[in-house]
Amino acid sequence: MPSATKSGATVSMREIARVAGVSRTAVYHVVNNRIGEVSEDTRERILKAMREMGYTPPPRLKPRDERKVEVVGCVLTTSAQHLTEPGYYRKMLDSILLASEPHSINLTLFTGELFSVDTSDKVRLYCDGRCDGMLLTALRVDSDLPTILAERGTPFVMIGSRSNFVDGYTIDIDNDHAVTTLVKHLLDNGHRRISFCNGPDFIPSAVERNRAFHECARNFGFQAPIVPGMEKTCDPAEWAQWVERILSLPDGDRPTAIVAWNDESALIAVQQARRIGLSVPEDLSVVGIDDIVDFSKEAIMLTSYSQPCGEIAKTAVEFLRSQFEPGFEPGNVFVKGDLVERESVAPPKD
Repeated sequence: MPSATKSGATVSMREIARVAGVSRTAVYHVVNNRIGEVSEDTRERILKAMREMGYTPPPRLKPRDERKVEVVGCVLTTSAQHLTEPGYYRKMLDSILLASEPHSINLTLFTGELFSVDTSDKVRLYCDGRCDGMLLTALRVDSDLPTILAERGTPFVMIGSRSNFVDGYTIDIDNDHAVTTLVKHLLDNGHRRISFCNGPDFIPSAVERNRAFHECARNFGFQAPIVPGMEKTCDPAEWAQWVERILSLPDGDRPTAIVAWNDESALIAVQQARRIGLSVPEDLSVVGIDDIVDFSKEAIMLTSYSQPCGEIAKTAVEFLRSQFEPGFEPGNVFVKGDLVERESVAPPKD
């Protein structure tokens, strides 16, 4: 019977059955997603025991002569239209395609909110063997897709997100390093009042970057002016309103620099600052994260922290392939990018 480890302890199906008060056969049916073999109440009790005990079925191994990854499902939580436009998702998809080709891996794309509704049913439909594994890109914080895949023993890697229940399968940019690098750059230029333009609280990278920024404020001792808002929106108009509010603070409280959670919100900050009569970077310095936008087409060349999409995608594909090999050990990987200095930063006037 398969088993899993958590903190070094092996958890067997027999133990799951004992804790849940059911037979090992019932646990086997749930692990293999055999719908109708057990009642819904029994299924939920078994899944609860599995989560609490840290049980994760190992990835299914093909016969020795077939042990390779040929078809991978790539979940991109955005619209097909968005994928045709320059930005994070397009860059990451391009990078995944390039990283997959040398291994003769074919991709099946899942876009939009397909796995956000009736997740278990969708996994049962699409993860029935037609996909050898899954690459999950920028899932929402509350997504249960990683948990359901883990319960089925389906190999997967999370790119740009983390799971509340499944640890050790994330490949992402080092958000702490990104934010710290940008803050230090602003501090080196003399800024002591720096605000953070936050993203939605359901986007993992926004949450991570917001946390890292406020840790920097505590560690480095600079002022971090705050106004309410920006916790649950992707609406550019609301980002613009937040920027206007933060820049309307009295002169002694108004930030002299803004760290934006991504380049899109950084460019909105630049536009809104100019709209109310401030000059960038003379009156306000602005920096972003990702360095994916074509800044040659923008009104300003934005200082940004590069998102190493190529390295992240390559690492994710290798990590997925390694799950089919004996002795696989899960572990999160965080990849550092680089500061790209342009013209949106200057020393403050005061």
